[in-house]
Amino acid sequence: MGLNLREGSIHLSGADHPGRYRMVMFQDYALTLDAGRSFSSDSTQRPLGEQELPLGELRTRAEELHAQGQNYHPLIVEFHKKLAIPFSCALFVVVGIPLASRIKRGGRGLSLTISVGFALGYYILIVAGEGLGARGTVPEALAMWLPNFLIAASGCLLLLRAEAFPATLLQAWRIARVPRPGPPGD
Repeated sequence: MGLNLREGSIHLSGADHPGRYRMVMFQDYALTLDAGRSFSSDSTQRPLGEQELPLGELRTRAEELHAQGQNYHPLIVEFHKKLAIPFSCALFVVVGIPLASRIKRGGRGLSLTISVGFALGYYILIVAGEGLGARGTVPEALAMWLPNFLIAASGCLLLLRAEAFPATLLQAWRIARVPRPGPPGD
């Protein structure tokens, strides 16, 4: 298989010469790809990085590193991260529902700001937890699941607040006018 490239550049940095960099400019370049070699599963391929490993293999490698007395924390952190981040989608829904019911027409800018704030806060907590967990400062599961617990707690608080404090003054006034039953025996 071949590719004909035009007006480009090739950027090279060799592993044998670290710190050296070379750029080659070209007008026309014929690149030939050996599809059979590119897609084969020969043993000379690079080993998978920890982010590419399936959950079972992450656990196995972590146990091997732990048995050898090496730092196994990054693998356990990656294991929990692969579970915690997809689960966070459902938790963001729990936060989004009460926010959407409270912010009415014309509040799109505020909605966007709050949404970006929650996403940025979650990202910062995940990255911080990843660093703390990989060093073994914080338990790995706690480091990756704490942001989810915080999002879930804030979502539950917002849901409870939405029930206790209606979204509009009119709704609050109607609730205030409803007579409440007195103590028993009146």
